Amino acid sequence: MQKAAEFITGFPDPEDFHGMVRHYMSKVTGRYVVRPRHVVADMFLNASDLRHNANEIIAHECGHAGMAWARLCKANLSTMDGEEVLCYAIGVLHKQIIGFGYGMGIWK
Repeated sequence: MQKAAEFITGFPDPEDFHGMVRHYMSKVTGRYVVRPRHVVADMFLNASDLRHNANEIIAHECGHAGMAWARLCKANLSTMDGEEVLCYAIGVLHKQIIGFGYGMGIWK
């Protein structure tokens, strides 16, 4: 997380972040791309912050990651169909993070 934070923002300390999402863009075209293994974005979450403020942090970061997916899908967010692309992505991500957090023992 520290290397990604420095690369994206210039901030040296990952403790300044509750979480962060890094999406991928083509160096050639400048468009949003999917990386190998179907990776749209990397999400970094601070486990100690999640223990105290999980709902807000997870929702916030899932929103950023969901937007990366919506952009990649070229979803028109001014239509209900476009909003559904975003909202389903957020729901899937949230479920994955909660499952991972319980698996890692962040919550009991």
